[in-house]
Amino acid sequence: MAKNYKREYLRKHYSTGIYVSNDGEYAERYTKNGLYKYPVYREECERAYIVDRYKGRLYLDVLVLSCFRGREPQDGRKYFPYHKDGDMGNSAISNLEWREETPDTIAAYETLGKEWWYKNRKINATKNGVIKQGTHDLPYIDYLYDSDLDWTYHKPEPWVMYEEKNRWGTTERHQISADKVFEDLGFVNGDKSKFASPVILHLNNDYLDYRSENLEWCDASDKKYIDFDKIRHDTIMKKDHDTNCRLDERSWDVIYQGREPYQDWTDRPEKKLYKFN
Repeated sequence: MAKNYKREYLRKHYSTGIYVSNDGEYAERYTKNGLYKYPVYREECERAYIVDRYKGRLYLDVLVLSCFRGREPQDGRKYFPYHKDGDMGNSAISNLEWREETPDTIAAYETLGKEWWYKNRKINATKNGVIKQGTHDLPYIDYLYDSDLDWTYHKPEPWVMYEEKNRWGTTERHQISADKVFEDLGFVNGDKSKFASPVILHLNNDYLDYRSENLEWCDASDKKYIDFDKIRHDTIMKKDHDTNCRLDERSWDVIYQGREPYQDWTDRPEKKLYKFN
């Protein structure tokens, strides 16, 4: 049931003329056509905003802070709306404060936001390379099927599919990179900031082995990573061959247009012969 917001409990944002609630879920203003209640939209990160005809996109966390705590400090420094619980969708005044924008505060805020994101979706991982949602293991997926070409492509960076409910209560399935999960949850060894082009190296050259002891940060120019990348690529091409060799042998050249060395099709399964009486 929608909340009933009374004007006396709202605060006016004077530069826009918009009234907002202290829970960060409601905004309205009077126009020449009467009272207009703004639809609330959310970015992918859940940060809530409204769209004003004259001002464009306006973030509710900024409006709420400005109305109930005052504008950000005017001392020449940069400030941003800090969500204390890490939930970018929670714009209640009790969850907000102005924080100075420094590398340390931004890094800590990003970490807090990631922790909330995974906790809210009950996604976790283990040092043995298993990603879970609740009590369910999420299998790695490293291929896509193109129904138009009847071709299965294998990809170098596997992902998992997780479920979450949208704002209407319907369950949706989304994908997230396995590399991102293990990076966000701190299972990759080493210091990412030390490398100009940081990448995740699988020490045993198996790109599907996500045990923590097998993951290490290194630079994309490192010979160890270059060797791993080649082995991974060759493995993917072999999987493409093994999966698709039931098709006509010319398919390889049609799909890759000379970008990949031609794969031998002599091990193509024999066609079954059917006898009719």
